[in-house]
Formats: sequence, structure tokens, C-alpha cells
Amino acid sequence: MAAGLRLALVILLLSLLPISAIASRAIVIEVPEVDLRNKEDYVAIAFSSEREVLVAYSQAEGARVYLYEVGGTGWVKVELVNNTSVEQVLAFSSMSPIYLNVSLVSSERATLMARYVVPANTTLQLVLHMNPPAAPKRLELDLIAMLTPRLPIWEYAIYAILFAMFLSTAYLDSRDHKRRHPRWGKLDTFSLFIRYGFYASMLSFLFILLGTVISSILAEFFLIELQASIMDALLAFFAFMALAVIYGFAKWRGWYDLVDE
Repeated sequence: MAAGLRLALVILLLSLLPISAIASRAIVIEVPEVDLRNKEDYVAIAFSSEREVLVAYSQAEGARVYLYEVGGTGWVKVELVNNTSVEQVLAFSSMSPIYLNVSLVSSERATLMARYVVPANTTLQLVLHMNPPAAPKRLELDLIAMLTPRLPIWEYAIYAILFAMFLSTAYLDSRDHKRRHPRWGKLDTFSLFIRYGFYASMLSFLFILLGTVISSILAEFFLIELQASIMDALLAFFAFMALAVIYGFAKWRGWYDLVDE
């Protein structure tokens, strides 16, 4: 069907030419495929010749064509109206050579894609393939992505800040207890650090779990990159549970009798 349309277009164009030009040659050129980035982008084909240029084009579904011509100079604007790929066929012919510049216009900036010179008494059939802007890819929260540790910098900040705060407090408290309790020993200092480390790990787990939930919501509804994963929260939970076991064992062994006094 496309070949028949092209043939009919060439025959129509040749019928409009003077009798002396009926024997003119016809050539077909396919422009490199055009991928639009935005809905407002379009293809502009500028042409110029010393004589009048005859321009014909097919009415491709999904495309809109505008023709601007003054004498032998003008340009053709081709834009998409639907979110589908289009093959647009245009034909140019003149009694003098034609100079063609094919450009992609985006945000009022033109990028030259191709340049052609059409000999006199030659019909150029230009085939233009245009693709609509690619739809934004939805970031799916698949199982592999959620179970792959990411450990973004804000998680390191949570660990560093909380553990620094609690362990420094444990150090200061141990010095204070050591001054007030003559029986204070290394085991009491160790148990105090375990208690404050348990508190730090518990808060770290809660903050990272909250951050993971927020990151998942933002990735799902605002199509941004996933910043955390379930595995990050699980690692924080494992650290919390490990310290919880040690802390529970220390409580069971009575290591905090002197501390709790």
C-alpha cells in the first residue's frame, strides 16, 4: 500500500510539471529515522531553488504537514498529532536544482539531520520516518530491586549520628559511675556500652524502616529512582536483634545490677 501511494504521488507530481519535464528522473531517499523527544518537536524541511519548486505530500494518518513557500524558497513543517510512529512521504521537483535541509526542531532550536541537492528536472521522493516521544518508563518495585542492598548515604548518616550520640553518652556515664561506685569494673563499662548500643540500633532500625517506606512510595508514585530497599531495613533489623540478644543475655546474667542501682 505504501509503495502504491508513493507511485501515485510521483505520477501526480509529474502530471503537474511542464511537458518538457515529463521525462525527468525520480529518486527516492529515506531520511534517517527521527525520534522525537517532546510532543512539541517537529521536522522542518527547508528548500530553495532558482525556479519554482513543486511540493506534494501524502496525508499520512497521525501527521500534520504545513507548507510555506515564496517563489522558489520555503519550508515544510511535519509534526505528529498522535502518539504513534508515522511514515510521511514528500516529493520535491523543479526546473532548477533544489537544495534541501532536513532539521529536527526542539524547543525552538534546530538540529540539522541531513542535507540533499536535487538535480534539475528530477523528482525527489523524501520518505520521513518519525517516532513519538518515548513514554516514561515506570520504575517497577520488583522483588530483586527490593532485596538488593543499596545503603544510600542517608543510612550511613543515621548509623553514624545515632551510634556516635549513644556511645559517647555511654562513655560519659561510665566515667561518672566509676567515680561514684568503687566496685565499678570493666564488665560494668562493657554492659553499659551494650545497653546504649542496643538503644542506638533500635532507633536506627526504626528510622531506616521509615526511610525505606518513604523511598518506596516516592519511587512508585513519582517515578523517581528507588533510594532504599527492604534488605537495608533487614540489615538494620539484624543488627538490632543481635544487640538485643546480647543485651538480654547481659540482663539475665545480672551485669546491670550495679548500673541500675
